[in-house]
Amino acid sequence: QFDRLNLSSGKATAGLSVFAGVVRGGLLLGGISSLANLVTQLATGFINYSDAMQSNMQRIALYTPAGVDLVKVTDQLVASSKENRVELATTAKLYTQILPPLQRVGVGVRETLNVVDAFGKALLVGGANAREAAAATIQFGQALASGKLAGDEFRSLAEASPRILQ
Repeated sequence: QFDRLNLSSGKATAGLSVFAGVVRGGLLLGGISSLANLVTQLATGFINYSDAMQSNMQRIALYTPAGVDLVKVTDQLVASSKENRVELATTAKLYTQILPPLQRVGVGVRETLNVVDAFGKALLVGGANAREAAAATIQFGQALASGKLAGDEFRSLAEASPRILQ
């Protein structure tokens, strides 16, 4: 009886060892699969970021007048975006939307960059979250481009930061 119990116990232990090995192997394969997915997601994110950065650079270059240092303009927009916690794409869009109408009234690139930065700071001080800041920035750019602040533009600015309206 004892030998049979010992033999059964040994088979059970061997079976558990095989089961544990299968589980470890599955976890290892699952881990490798998860790692591969992570690497793929990181690569895709990097490519998308690179494409967005290239698009922003092209947009900024298109609107920046000849003779103005494009690298300095871009650096200032990047710094403003970081400091004011607004996406670079949103900041670049505001710059490209308001530069032409401001130039028509004699305002230069430096002053336009100051307006973009001041707008971002007003949103930050006003407590706008990232989504509100992006919406308000786009609406502000559209308002300046069209020459009037009404309707959706006004409401978006009022909701995002009443301080801007002050």
